[in-house]
Amino acid sequence: MPSLEQLRAEDLRAELKKRNLPATGRKQELKERLREAVISAGENPETAEFQTTKVSDLNSLFQAISEQNDKTQKQNEEIKERIDSQRVESRQQIEEMKQKFQVMESAMEKRMEEIEALKQRQENIETDVLFKIKEMKDGVDKGMSDIDKKMKLMEEEYFRIRSINNTTESQQYSNPARMKPPEFDGQVSWSVYKKQFEAAAQINKWITPEEKATALILALRGPASELLQTVDQRNYNALVKALELRYGDEHLQDVHRVQLKTRQQKMGESLQELESDIERLAHLSYPTATTEFLHVITTDAFIDAIRDPELKKAVRLSGKRTSSEALVYALSYEAAGDASRSRSHVRELTLSEIEVEKVRKLINQSDRPAQNESQFRTPRKGQLQCWNCQQYGHVQKYCDRAPRFRQSDRRENEHLHQEN
Repeated sequence: MPSLEQLRAEDLRAELKKRNLPATGRKQELKERLREAVISAGENPETAEFQTTKVSDLNSLFQAISEQNDKTQKQNEEIKERIDSQRVESRQQIEEMKQKFQVMESAMEKRMEEIEALKQRQENIETDVLFKIKEMKDGVDKGMSDIDKKMKLMEEEYFRIRSINNTTESQQYSNPARMKPPEFDGQVSWSVYKKQFEAAAQINKWITPEEKATALILALRGPASELLQTVDQRNYNALVKALELRYGDEHLQDVHRVQLKTRQQKMGESLQELESDIERLAHLSYPTATTEFLHVITTDAFIDAIRDPELKKAVRLSGKRTSSEALVYALSYEAAGDASRSRSHVRELTLSEIEVEKVRKLINQSDRPAQNESQFRTPRKGQLQCWNCQQYGHVQKYCDRAPRFRQSDRRENEHLHQEN
């Protein structure tokens, strides 16, 4: 054990704390304070033995080590128990895996057996297919040989018929069947006539431009034939260009568009005639337009050209996409309006002879002042005068009075009476 002089400051503080003395201050102060405490306790400070902190630390360390060993032993026991339980669980899982593996192995064996059976079946099918292919090939070879024989016979027959037809071929070529193209005098549409002429040229097999030019020259009549004086008659394209320039519709597209835009239904013109004329003007105004565009143009122009405002409104609200559909709807609307129009009913009145005579007198009295006034009234410049009643303001066609015989008519009637 160390003596008082060998104690460190930490040991001095520990000894003072054991004796419930203050442990603050310098080392020398601590040492003097501990010396006084030892002397007051009746001990010799030179021979007294003191316990250092190392021994206490070792004791606490040993105690901690023993506690740690106990904890470690408990943990080892717990780990051992867990390992044992996991070992049991793993054994159970291994047994389950073995059972599943055996089931899968048996299933794989069955699958392999099925695959083997399918392979055997496929081999049988392949042998059957090869056998059938061989049979079909033999049949095709036999059929081809028969076809070759028939082809040879047909070829011989063809050459025989050709040799027979060679004698009449020259006659048929020299005088083939011809279709005469229609005549053109400038009165019909050039675009329509050109289509007819091209169809005739295709049927008659006029391939070269010289043949087409000759046929077109022979078809020209009247004012159209006067163009031959200024155009090369052997140049078909020049002839067509000259005719298109004079009678074509391409340079009149703007005129047709204005006519289409300002077209209105005339008095007495039917809806069918109106729709047909609008269709014609639309095709002349837009010859290269698509069908959808022409439908839109003709439908709008037809609706705008309708004279009746109620019918125009009804057709516009119907939402028709083509002029033909709008025409059908307009005709149906007119027919429905005529059928549902109310008829006026006139009630028959029966008057006695006295009442009829009174009515006549009243009518005569009402007409007399008007007649006298018309006789003395001076007509205004440009005012209409009726030849029947000699009054102003209307003409003889709309006169309500009975027709008055002229002197010439009266003479003719007298002459006829004398002859009878």
